Amino acid sequence: MLLLVLAVFCACVSAVPGCTSSSAPHGITALLPSGSVLKGWTPEDAPEVYDGQALYDFIDGGAEIFFEYGFKAAASQGYDKGESSLQVELYEMTDDAAAFGIFSMNRSSRGTSIALGAAGQEQGNTVTFWQRNYYVRVIATKAGGREPMLGAARDIETKIGGERGAVPQIMALLPARNKVEGSEMFLRGKIALNQIYYVGDDEPFGLAAGRGAAVATYQISGTTCTVLVARYDTQDERDAAFGKAANLFGGKGELQNRTETQFDAKDKTGKSIAVVKKGLMVTVAFGARTGDLADLFASASG
Repeated sequence: MLLLVLAVFCACVSAVPGCTSSSAPHGITALLPSGSVLKGWTPEDAPEVYDGQALYDFIDGGAEIFFEYGFKAAASQGYDKGESSLQVELYEMTDDAAAFGIFSMNRSSRGTSIALGAAGQEQGNTVTFWQRNYYVRVIATKAGGREPMLGAARDIETKIGGERGAVPQIMALLPARNKVEGSEMFLRGKIALNQIYYVGDDEPFGLAAGRGAAVATYQISGTTCTVLVARYDTQDERDAAFGKAANLFGGKGELQNRTETQFDAKDKTGKSIAVVKKGLMVTVAFGARTGDLADLFASASG
């Protein structure tokens, strides 16, 4: 099971030393739930606002991935009602793709999809969604109850308004056959890639330069594998990525069945890796071999 970055996505609130609050007005605070929506709930102090590098003061160990996707500002506000409390977090990203990417990386296979923004999920005491260039979390930190949590989220959705948001075009290149719905992720940067398969600093696909990749889970021949699709502007760029992938995965183990367009590898843990280039795409399957994926790759275009 993929360990999502949500595991390190722990925010500190205003009562915790070390957090930095911006006293200057910021437009993102206008999106926070109002008292007319959360009737009977009392805001905890003023909203906390974090611009740029101040995000490191807000997120303990998880800020870097936000900067790789594209981060502008964040706001946090707590609300109390007796022994119950809610925590609202809003993240303003640089574009729709960044917001979708962060949402997709933190989406859980154990969560339930809900109709919020462009896409939303409820899991336990947390609701998350993305809309336009915003990523939102609402958490019932004590016995806050489901309805106030959903009410706060829907109020933010309304205030953001406008179009729901555009999913990155590369997501359409993921093969439809055998895909596990809801497993789709958009990667932008080596930190995101390392959540899928650890490559360290040896990122072969050019994601650190701003290019994104689409990822999803597939059930093939009775096994579960993770498929990554990256698309390039030129054949030279595609070939460079293919060659770097061969060097990387070959260095971790051994290459097998290598041709000009594909190869199999097996890393030092025994995990199979299949890499295929077709059109302007490089497709990688972690946990499968090229022979298992002929039909899957045939259904992809690009």
